[in-house]
Order: sequence, then C-alpha cells, then structure tokens
Amino acid sequence: MQRDITRRHGRLCCQPGAACHLLCTRNAGLVLAGSRTQPLPIGASFLPRSVALPADILEPALAHVAVFCDQRVPDHVRDQIRLDHSARGDAITIFECRPPWREDFGPEWTRRKIAQLRYERSSADWSLYWGDRNGRWLVYEPCEPAGDVGPLLAEVGADPHGCFWG
Repeated sequence: MQRDITRRHGRLCCQPGAACHLLCTRNAGLVLAGSRTQPLPIGASFLPRSVALPADILEPALAHVAVFCDQRVPDHVRDQIRLDHSARGDAITIFECRPPWREDFGPEWTRRKIAQLRYERSSADWSLYWGDRNGRWLVYEPCEPAGDVGPLLAEVGADPHGCFWG
C-alpha cells in the first residue's frame, strides 16, 4: 500500500491529518520527477540529504588526498593511469582512472572506486572503507578510525590485505 505525496505551501507533504503529517512538514526530503511527486511506501522516512562537511574539516583532508593521488602515479605513466578523488557529503572517494582501451568506446576514461574515507561527526574521526565486488562499501577493520586522513591513506598505499589495489 502506498500513499501519495502532495505539494502543500511550497513543500512536499503527505495528506493533512495523516499520522506522519508532522514528520512530513519537518523533513521534506523527497525528489520530484518533473512536476509529479513519487509515491512513498508506508513506513518510509523523510530524511533530508546529508549536509557537506565544514570547510575547515574538508579542505585539509582534500588537500592531503590530492597529494596522495599525485604522488602515487609516476609522471611517465599518467597517460595510462591516474588517481582522482571526489567529495560528497561526509565522504571522499578515491578512484583509479584508465583511458579507453578501444576507440569505439569513446574518449571517456573509466573510473574504478578504490577507497572511501568517511568523516563521522559524532566522534570527529575519519574511517576507511573498501569496495567489494558488488560495489558496496565495507568498513576496513584492520585500520582504526583516525582524526586525520594521513594514517588511512598510508594504509591504502600499503594495502597489506589486497583490498584496494588487488
């Protein structure tokens, strides 16, 4: 059974008088498809999207990751492989990028996720995650969370268990 979500006072909301009305008016975190709203299954929550990290936490971490990515690949092979990174929400993801191996596949480089660093706001620590073959991120348990990304990047570089580089 599904309930319809309607637009009310410029915000998304369930039908007035429904049990979840208070929750809906507080957290309108749905995605619109064109001008229609998507039906929401009963019991689903209206969680707002994650807010980006403050600059004083994110910028030093991104700078450290950028240095790691630049130093990891020698200059003479950068036309064959490079490391890249991106930040989204509380996470920084490191990618291995490779050029197309066939011309008919287009000029886009392929990207493979290598590692993810996630910031836990409650403990003010960074944690390291590795990607399994199904694309899910799993906590890298041999490495404890750290206040700085440096020790986590050192673990990615060393890769003693073969989780990141194979």
